[in-house]
Amino acid sequence: MGRTGRRNTRYKTKSMKRGFDQIHEETKPDKLETTLEKATVPDEEKPGLGQYFCPFCHKYFISAAAKVSHEKSAPHKRALKRLLEDPHNQYDADWAIQNLLKKLSQRNPLVTYEVLGQTHEGRDLFAIEITKNKSLPVIWVDGGIHAREWISPSSLLYLIDHLVSTSSSKSYLDKYQFILIPVLNPDGYVYSHKYDRYWRKNRSRPKSTCVGVDVNRNFPAFWLPTDGEGCPDSYSGPSAASELETQAMIKYSKNLVSTRNVQAFLTIHAYGQLLMLCYGNKKLSYPKNYNDLAVLALMMKNDLIQNQNASYSVGNIVDLLYEAGGGSTDYSTIDLQIPVNFAIELADTGQYGFIMPASFIIPVGKHVVQMVETLVREMKPTKI
Repeated sequence: MGRTGRRNTRYKTKSMKRGFDQIHEETKPDKLETTLEKATVPDEEKPGLGQYFCPFCHKYFISAAAKVSHEKSAPHKRALKRLLEDPHNQYDADWAIQNLLKKLSQRNPLVTYEVLGQTHEGRDLFAIEITKNKSLPVIWVDGGIHAREWISPSSLLYLIDHLVSTSSSKSYLDKYQFILIPVLNPDGYVYSHKYDRYWRKNRSRPKSTCVGVDVNRNFPAFWLPTDGEGCPDSYSGPSAASELETQAMIKYSKNLVSTRNVQAFLTIHAYGQLLMLCYGNKKLSYPKNYNDLAVLALMMKNDLIQNQNASYSVGNIVDLLYEAGGGSTDYSTIDLQIPVNFAIELADTGQYGFIMPASFIIPVGKHVVQMVETLVREMKPTKI
């Protein structure tokens, strides 16, 4: 290859890198997102082609046989290997996250992939279980309940990678099981990739003039109807647990706490760098073990400063943000009686906000790993 060819190759590689490193909607290539979206459903405008799409190589095939033949080829295997080896260099689409974790469960005997239910648009809600011993206590971590908070699912993927691939995580798995749900709102997540980067809710149709419910306002604990006739980003739905995502989570969580010793619940959001404690419904409303949780949160805060050079604020949800009924953290505290509960707002504090460059995935993922490491080391759960 001559110099011109090498320069062209380098230019193409840099162009692809810039495409993955989304910073602002106007500068993000929508062609890539449109292509990725075709991996989830057949393309009705291309009969016979959309059904035979390789999501790893972004290529169409004329038949199932042609696609099967391609999947045996060296280019396909190289593309799959690159994704499996480094899923942290871009904000992955929902289908890519599912495929990645399905492959992981097939390769690693400690990992189980479980479908919890389906969304309004028919996408799977799924959980990953990482365990060496099902008699151990459980730490539950979930994310992606708000569609636009892309750093949340990416940080959970980083945590999963850490748990299954690093020697330091052996001590975690000797003490705890982990349940991880990276994308609690897949319909909204897909929509935020394809159409509206700032979309927050799911994609249900609760009434003719409204699209979407805020799943994190739809849990039964302290649920409140939304004031007015509009359909705001924080719309709580027509009733408590009206949404398929909420219903699937309630069914799964109740079965989990009835059969396992669930000791901690962390729900991951963005942004603000906040470690928040219950309750979220009104001021001066605290669980009985609030002081114990505050001490644990301060330990997490100190470790983040010392080891990650990251400063997080600690406090009650209402004191640090606002009043919000129907949240998953209040539900896990009141209905599930899980002793240790935190709602976490990841980086940053406003420079990028929801539009966090992909170059922050690994640094912010390390924040989540640090929090879990502190929990494993320091957690001494008490009854509520």
